[in-house]
Amino acid sequence: MTSLILLMGFTFLLMAFFAGSEMAFLSCNKLKAKHLASTGKSAATIVQDFQREPKWILTTILIGTNFAHVSLTAIFAYMMERSFHIHEEWVITIMLAPFVIIFAETVPKDWFRQKADTFVYVIAPIFRFFEKVFSPVLKIVVAVSDFFISLMPPPVKRSLFVTKDEFKYMVNESASEGVLQEHEQKMIHTILDLGSVTVGEVMTPIKRAPKVELSGKVKDVKETARQHKKPMVLVYEEMPTLVVGIIHIFDVLFENDLNKRLASFLRAPLFIPQEQSVEATIFLLQSKHSSCALVTNASREVIGMVELENLIRF
Repeated sequence: MTSLILLMGFTFLLMAFFAGSEMAFLSCNKLKAKHLASTGKSAATIVQDFQREPKWILTTILIGTNFAHVSLTAIFAYMMERSFHIHEEWVITIMLAPFVIIFAETVPKDWFRQKADTFVYVIAPIFRFFEKVFSPVLKIVVAVSDFFISLMPPPVKRSLFVTKDEFKYMVNESASEGVLQEHEQKMIHTILDLGSVTVGEVMTPIKRAPKVELSGKVKDVKETARQHKKPMVLVYEEMPTLVVGIIHIFDVLFENDLNKRLASFLRAPLFIPQEQSVEATIFLLQSKHSSCALVTNASREVIGMVELENLIRF
């Protein structure tokens, strides 16, 4: 009797193991598994093998679960009939079903789902063992399954592309699992947001932009550039919003006449509306071989400036 109880306990644990393992394999982070496999972790390689051919793991779980379930039911029915002379199937079902549903299905599935990225690498070698044990039956079941599936209409091909939100979710999951560093996550989000963020949101307001009046001199440009630590200075006439040009610090860097007027150093500014996206502005600056542009409002007044470096790093 003791051996039967131990055997029944073993089959019960086996059912819980297969039920929980199914959730672990389905819920684990696939990007993390790929990363760990690339570092040479054998358990992660096994996980990746199963993920590439999910029918093998699902069939292994199916065979293992049914084997354990049938064994548990048979042993329990034998013990009930031998010890208590209970042989009615419905009574045995009522007595056994709650324990199976709660402790061999619901609890292990939920627990393994919550700890999927921890448990999956522990159970992977064990699953490889069961795959080899069930191999003869496994091959027959998979072959029969493939035959019947081949008779059905072919599935609709899924797109190779993912949506922006799906990709963001993958990035966030990878960062939370340690596959991506924080600065890498931020960089990817920046690239994804280039098309939805306008230059008006990331520009330097005209009040804070480095600028000198047209009547100023070379020494004023050098001093302003040094104070703001910028490679270019805006040049305005009469009022700051009336920008007439841009002077790059390299154009005046080796000018010995510090009192020379600024007109000969002016470069034509590039004007862009504040509603224009960061992505479009980057392409525009690259095509114009320019490193900065002036941002205008609906009235064509200059309200700020943007630099290529800041657009990429916003």
